[in-house]
Amino acid sequence: MLIRASISRMDTVPTTTAQVTQRLRANEMRWRRKSRRQFWTNLLLGGASVVLCSLYGTNAVIDKKFLPVPIPAVFGIAAALISFVLTTLKPSAGWAAYAGAARIADKAIREIEADDTMTIKDLIREENRAIDLLGGLNLE
Repeated sequence: MLIRASISRMDTVPTTTAQVTQRLRANEMRWRRKSRRQFWTNLLLGGASVVLCSLYGTNAVIDKKFLPVPIPAVFGIAAALISFVLTTLKPSAGWAAYAGAARIADKAIREIEADDTMTIKDLIREENRAIDLLGGLNLE
């Protein structure tokens, strides 16, 4: 997916600052959406893991068990799997990277709106900076 995105970007070389600004705005909105999705994924998976571990631990230490026999084992396995997913997918790193890229794009758009002397080359440099921030992570 990363290769396809870079090829389509190379096919359409912007010739005006309005075209670059429009492309930056579209990328900014896409990165903000992905940032929110990564944030909520991290929050929900982390919360689910905490709840499952709490139920498992509470059921293990009290004398009168409140969960049927196979359920605590399922909770323990599910909590371990969720922790594994959180560790390998790193939604918190994705959230931070997408949010940072969106901020860079927003800053570049604000600069072009405030300063008419900014060139297309400057805008593309800022866009490339945002893309480089995402390039360190395999998020696509």
